[in-house]
Amino acid sequence: MATVATGLAAVGALYFTNQSLQSTQRQIAQNGQQIGLSEQSQYTERFGKAVEQIGSDKLDVRLGGIYALERLADDSSRDRSTIAQVISAFVRTHSTCMERPSQPPPDVAAGLGILSTLRRVVPGRTDLRKLCLSQTDLKGYKFANFDLTGADLRGCHLGSVGDAESVADTEFEDANLAGATIEGVWRNVHAVGANLQHAQLALSLHNTEFILSNLDFARVSLLKGLSPASPAEPAAVFLHASLRDARFGGYAEGIDFSEADLTRTDFSFADLSGAQFSTGAWRTTMAGTKFVHAGLRGADLEGLDLRSVDFTGTDLSGANLRGADLRGAITVGALFDGADLTGARR
Repeated sequence: MATVATGLAAVGALYFTNQSLQSTQRQIAQNGQQIGLSEQSQYTERFGKAVEQIGSDKLDVRLGGIYALERLADDSSRDRSTIAQVISAFVRTHSTCMERPSQPPPDVAAGLGILSTLRRVVPGRTDLRKLCLSQTDLKGYKFANFDLTGADLRGCHLGSVGDAESVADTEFEDANLAGATIEGVWRNVHAVGANLQHAQLALSLHNTEFILSNLDFARVSLLKGLSPASPAEPAAVFLHASLRDARFGGYAEGIDFSEADLTRTDFSFADLSGAQFSTGAWRTTMAGTKFVHAGLRGADLEGLDLRSVDFTGTDLSGANLRGADLRGAITVGALFDGADLTGARR
């Protein structure tokens, strides 16, 4: 009997211990839920106050609200997308087109900086369509996953030399970049219909997704001395880029167009001395391309199909045309002094 009583006592102790443990776990879960609800209530209150602040007519209050949103984004991952939308709307509505070179307004600059950070954790593109920041120095800001469709960025300074990813996964469709200085490495950028007249480019464009279709590059200057890699390398690398129907002008010594699509691209009167159109196994597509009175001195056109290219008045002195197919190409007034035409078909 004593043994049975001892066993029953042990079973009873285990039962009550289990019941106590379950009760404690339920209490902990309830406390956790209450803490979670309390935190969400605090986040909601902080968000509402910050949004109210950024609507102020006082700069210091707006700045306080913007940085409050940044802190909230750090604390609450579930609110980051909403915060990014609010800040992007603020930047769009408070951006100002300037008539002379200037820095962005402090509150807009703060917003852009935060959006540049949030791009790493917020999916999708940040909506900055029709942003107006002409003549603004935006050097050093990261433009990644931004939608800048229709933006007015005339005379802006975008990107930084040596920056491995100044602009990435960004949409510039129909944006106005006339007179802009553009530096750094651009990846996965769409700029269909963008205006780059008088722009100064010192950048590398390394990606099969880089699209620059239907652009006006009239009087564009490609600055060799600002190359992101080194001054000895090309000012810009349009590797695999689509430049269909683009119009190039100005000075672009040593530019690399390896395997780019130059269908109907107009290079008339441009100086492309030393340009690379053929590198190793990579071949550039040229169909209806125009080099009327352009400078192609020392350019590499080896092995290319140039049958529908217009070389009227083109200076091809010292160019590499080994194995190129020039049958049907227009070469009236073209200069071939010192050009290597070994194996070329004419």
